[in-house]
Amino acid sequence: MNKEIIVFGSLIYFFAAMLQGITGFGFSLLAVPLLTMLISPKTVIPIMLLLSMILNVAVMLSSIRSLSFKKIYIILIAAVITMPIGTYFLVSVPDYLIEFLIGILILSFGTYLFLGYQFKIKREKIVQVLVGFASGILGGAVAMSGPPLVMFFANRREKKNPFRVNLVLYYFCLNLFIIPVYAFNNLLTTRVFNLSLVFLPALVLGAIAGNLLARKLPEHIFRRATLILLLIMGLLAILNGFKVI
Repeated sequence: MNKEIIVFGSLIYFFAAMLQGITGFGFSLLAVPLLTMLISPKTVIPIMLLLSMILNVAVMLSSIRSLSFKKIYIILIAAVITMPIGTYFLVSVPDYLIEFLIGILILSFGTYLFLGYQFKIKREKIVQVLVGFASGILGGAVAMSGPPLVMFFANRREKKNPFRVNLVLYYFCLNLFIIPVYAFNNLLTTRVFNLSLVFLPALVLGAIAGNLLARKLPEHIFRRATLILLLIMGLLAILNGFKVI
């Protein structure tokens, strides 16, 4: 196994896990664009899926009293319906195009939030269904089911702890459905499991650090940091899709 992949991959997973521990999202947003410089997306994304299950449990346990399945169940049901469509894209679409589309999505999403837009939603359940449809496609295709849900929660001005833990509760539940779909499409290979075990210690350390930092982070810094990160990661993924870096 390439030592460069082990060292840089472990560093990426440490900081990505720390970010998710702090904000409730960002694990895939940070890790996928960087890791696909070293490994094919068709290997990276299944690894992200397996490791995120462990990470999500750690984050949920850190603020278990803020969990509310009621806030996510409609979105989750809708996401499960469209998830196989996303997996089809992962299997069929070229790697560079996946990376480019990831970047466009993240940059657009980050700009929307950074500019402070907020929509007045009259029929929230219909919007939740649409959010779920988009999230399911993204989750199946690029292991990034979070952006539509983060946008929805940000639009509602959710507080830090409910924001964090209900996002990861959603990720955890959705991933339970994604795992058998990936297995059916032969994406959970021996290489995926081996690399997941190699990166697991870095993930655990990052999750511990992130949960500790989250307790001390003020709300306004929490929000601003997540938005800046989204913009940077969107640009990085677009450049990687163009093979500029």
